Amino acid sequence: MKAKKLFAAIALTLAATTLAACGDKDQTIEINTYWHAEWNVPTLIDETLEYDVTFDSTVDDSTVNYELDYKDGTYTTHLVSNSLYEYTYTTSFSITAIYTYKDATVEKQDSVETKVTFSTENGMRPIKSEKTIVSHSPVNDQISRVNQAYDAFYRRIETDYTGSKAVCKIWDTEPNKDGTPNEELLSEETFKGKSGRYSYLDNEQLLLALRCISKSEDSAKVKVYSPFMDSTQKIKLSFSDTDDMDVTYFDVVANAEVTKPITYRTAKIKLSSSNPGATQKAWIAAQENPNVNRNVMLKLETPLAYNLGTLVYTLSSINRVEK
Repeated sequence: MKAKKLFAAIALTLAATTLAACGDKDQTIEINTYWHAEWNVPTLIDETLEYDVTFDSTVDDSTVNYELDYKDGTYTTHLVSNSLYEYTYTTSFSITAIYTYKDATVEKQDSVETKVTFSTENGMRPIKSEKTIVSHSPVNDQISRVNQAYDAFYRRIETDYTGSKAVCKIWDTEPNKDGTPNEELLSEETFKGKSGRYSYLDNEQLLLALRCISKSEDSAKVKVYSPFMDSTQKIKLSFSDTDDMDVTYFDVVANAEVTKPITYRTAKIKLSSSNPGATQKAWIAAQENPNVNRNVMLKLETPLAYNLGTLVYTLSSINRVEK
């Protein structure tokens, strides 16, 4: 597998994470379900959040000799209670990548679909997760044809935590040349996905977990099992002080557009290594009492590889029913 294919433009492709407070001691960080108005009183919830996704280009013409753009980006999250202490969280991302070289232009559809089931009886214990990726990731090179501007990347990942050890399977799902479906198992790895001093999370819970960290915490460390690297990586989370900004979104239940000031904290997500790469930033509504804004993610910035630009996710719609 080419290393540059690991830098799919649209998502982290990590399989399992471990949240721990920063410091010398191994210490789990407290996880609370702040997506409820009263987080310590479990209720049933069905919440769908929609985001518009735009592209802020920083393409350097001296590095690549093609043009890159993205349009029509959408990101949807759906959190639903299976019971008082079990949830299923799904996300759907779609965007059109546009590559132009001289007079030739090609459009490619990128997408990521995820699903994770987890329990909140003890932290956010994952049960199973799935992830499907279709990405046409930009290359950091000079090209002579427009179809050389990207690497196609098709993967399906399944992680199961129900056994004595977690099992992660990866399939290559690139279609055959005639367009017919194809699926080839690339790897099957086991790893320690529970117990010990840490609370394990699946990667597909990571952005949701940012909503579960108390505003009294200003930093955290994350240990990550990467299925493509077959190793554990560390991610550093840091949270800013609170600030306010005006937010506009459509409230589906009220059938009305809402504009109001919301207090938030910015969470920075970065690899903790000698070559940390780019930093993701998420704007998370700050915890209140009652928690009317449910620590919802208001905005997300995800840099592309090679400093080619940033995808910006902005909250556009909330549809929440809680009982």
